[in-house]
Amino acid sequence: LNGAILATPSGCTGVSDIELLQDTVYACGQLLLGGNLTQCVCAFPMAGDLFLSVQANQLVSGICIHEESLYVAGSFLEIGGAARYRSAKLDRITGAVQNWIPLISAEAFEVAFIGGNVLLSGWFVSASGVLRNQIAALDISTGLPNDRPLPAVYGSEQLALYADVLYFAGSFEDVNGQSGYGLGAYDLANGQLLDW
Repeated sequence: LNGAILATPSGCTGVSDIELLQDTVYACGQLLLGGNLTQCVCAFPMAGDLFLSVQANQLVSGICIHEESLYVAGSFLEIGGAARYRSAKLDRITGAVQNWIPLISAEAFEVAFIGGNVLLSGWFVSASGVLRNQIAALDISTGLPNDRPLPAVYGSEQLALYADVLYFAGSFEDVNGQSGYGLGAYDLANGQLLDW
């Protein structure tokens, strides 16, 4: 890494999430870059120097790549000098903040992409004024929540997608009013929780 990212000091969050695209690593979190501790999104080739660093005023905890964009989530209210409310869309090459402005009511932990939607999970209860219980599907163009049925999970911190199944993990004990301790699976095609 040629010293692009140094070890974080004790008590720092460190890298919260990474994504790989060909030979480039995209990372987010509380990072020590060039001797300065910062909340940011950064990118660097596996065999080269840092070429992208976008600072935020608070933690950036999740990152997802879709085409020429980076979608990020966290507790930030400003990123790259622009007001954003815990989620943002950045240009993957320049880091420029794009015109995609969902209003997320509380911290978002994870971000993923599926079928024209950006999925967020976290501690929020609404997205752009629409009730969403800790998991929201946002339109990739407008950032507005859509009507895609999703599970109601208080405390979902991680998302993973495989085929038409959304897996989620966190510190929850209840999913859609049913017992579910820390791990769940939801069939996106038919809108049903899966037993497993």
